[in-house]
Amino acid sequence: MVGKFKFHPGNKVEVSIDHGIGIYCSWFTATIVKWVSSDKLLVEYDDVDVKPTTVGLHQLRPVPTPESDDWEVKIGDKVEAFRKQRWWEGRVIEDLGNGSFRVCFTDSEEIVFPKDLLRVHRQWINHNWVPPITPQQIKNHKVRLFIFKIIITVTIIYWKKLFLINE
Repeated sequence: MVGKFKFHPGNKVEVSIDHGIGIYCSWFTATIVKWVSSDKLLVEYDDVDVKPTTVGLHQLRPVPTPESDDWEVKIGDKVEAFRKQRWWEGRVIEDLGNGSFRVCFTDSEEIVFPKDLLRVHRQWINHNWVPPITPQQIKNHKVRLFIFKIIITVTIIYWKKLFLINE
């Protein structure tokens, strides 16, 4: 079992800022300076001209591990793209060839990025990196659920016949 990630002064992290609408769509890289309270930390942003800021734990996540060199970007992938000194959530809508991809963001803006400025979108949930569910996983889940329903139905019919249960 993997232990819980603990935030410590000096750790590199990513910080999302709520712009008043309750949606965290971009992530700045930062370094933890110190704990301010049990659920707040002082962070210093990397490569951004912003004073150190106190942020809540819910706004932090560790820096994800880099993608492997053989990571294959596909149309429909949920990704994060590095732009304006932070990572933004979007979806790949076109493979332009030569390692370039068109990404659409939540505000419908579309921008072309080279592969090295993209990474898989993951969420930090219960101290674990959780990648997005792929269409194939959804399809496999539906197939397993369908097979499970058939097995349950057949089992019920069998038990009814075995015990001569009439409805």
